[in-house]
Amino acid sequence: MYAQGALGENDLLIEPTHVGIGRGDVDFIDGIYEVPPMPERAVGGHEVVGTVREVGPQVTAFVAGDRVGVGFQVDSCGECRSCISGKEQLCAKQLCQIADQDGALSGSVIANERFVMPIPAHLDSAEAAPLMCAGSVVFSAIRHLQTSIDAKVGVLGIGGVGHLAVQLLVASGREVTAIDVRNLDEIKALGAHHVDTPETVSRGQLDVVITTSPDSESLNTALDLVVPDGIVLAIGSPPRRISLPIDWINYCREKTVRGVYLGSPADMRELMRTVAGSAMRPIIERYTHDQLPVALNHVRNDGATFRAVVEM
Repeated sequence: MYAQGALGENDLLIEPTHVGIGRGDVDFIDGIYEVPPMPERAVGGHEVVGTVREVGPQVTAFVAGDRVGVGFQVDSCGECRSCISGKEQLCAKQLCQIADQDGALSGSVIANERFVMPIPAHLDSAEAAPLMCAGSVVFSAIRHLQTSIDAKVGVLGIGGVGHLAVQLLVASGREVTAIDVRNLDEIKALGAHHVDTPETVSRGQLDVVITTSPDSESLNTALDLVVPDGIVLAIGSPPRRISLPIDWINYCREKTVRGVYLGSPADMRELMRTVAGSAMRPIIERYTHDQLPVALNHVRNDGATFRAVVEM
């Protein structure tokens, strides 16, 4: 049911060369996800850079041999309100790696060309892989952030997603507070204006907090950190349903919690242009294909400082 199907008219067959490994991959593989229900046998890998091996007859933007990237989402209906408005990531009929078809660790990916990105020539393939999902979702959150440029923004959780959020926010000109309990020296090197732990950071002082682990504990902390009428952006999909404290949101506070699921294809294209014109790069740990079990266990045990990438 979840194996990749035949190549469609607008599809590409991509052979992965580099695959980013994040917490989501491990949770899928370990069967932790309950929302939505996942296949019993999940093949991970959803941040992909690779080579086009075959193109459908209606493909116009790519040819065999191109170096490309693709993220979690590989297709959408193209006809609904979300798709027509450029928010394909909200399509109810979307297709995604791992959830709807085997992930890139299977050795191949089939994706509609609308969701495939050319990789800039001077961008390293291993460094480009985390941009396909972790990078695109934080870029989308920041790009559509409805706040002034002088807003004070916190990032809660500086891992694979959070370290990209810090770099992109600093590049956007906003005052950034990075919040975590570990790797504080490495986090300082990302350029954040302030580095704190959840215990030491001042409460009620930030206009926006981006939380990269949308569980009950981190959402409670994030709501505690923002000012009245502040905004919490919850990035990623929690493996289980969680509850929100309505008193923290509404009682004399009017705080907003907004989910951020994925970047759209337009967001991803703009991200590629932004990264290509800057010195910003994901910070990665490199693994060979033979070391895949090591990489998965490293991520599973929270051993990866930022992002693990496997060369296929």
